[in-house]
Amino acid sequence: GSFSGLYTSKPRERGLHYNDVVAEQKARDALGWRITPAWHPETSRLEGAVFDGAGRPLSGASISAELVRPVEKRAPVPVALDAVGTARFSGFVDLPVRGNWDLDVVVEYDGQHFAQTKRLYLK
Repeated sequence: GSFSGLYTSKPRERGLHYNDVVAEQKARDALGWRITPAWHPETSRLEGAVFDGAGRPLSGASISAELVRPVEKRAPVPVALDAVGTARFSGFVDLPVRGNWDLDVVVEYDGQHFAQTKRLYLK
């Protein structure tokens, strides 16, 4: 068949809850948390840290991540991150192809959730 023009399976329901989605994002943005990822191509490791709005490390935060290829349909690459110090994380990535990737990170700390996407060029 031909393309219906719909990008989601339940567009009406998604539209009805759009304000909830916007409110949740504003609440996350108000936290002011920052994620600072760094790619090390020589070891295929992704490292970084997470900070609160005042720049203090979020010690004990739970961090999960995956890499998504923005230019082609490809399954997301999960990134297993380990704590390696105060609010720092590190993990090996079996990268199938080099180039632009979106790093989707979710941080959980003290009952709060924060999500952020960072575009990275991984060589």
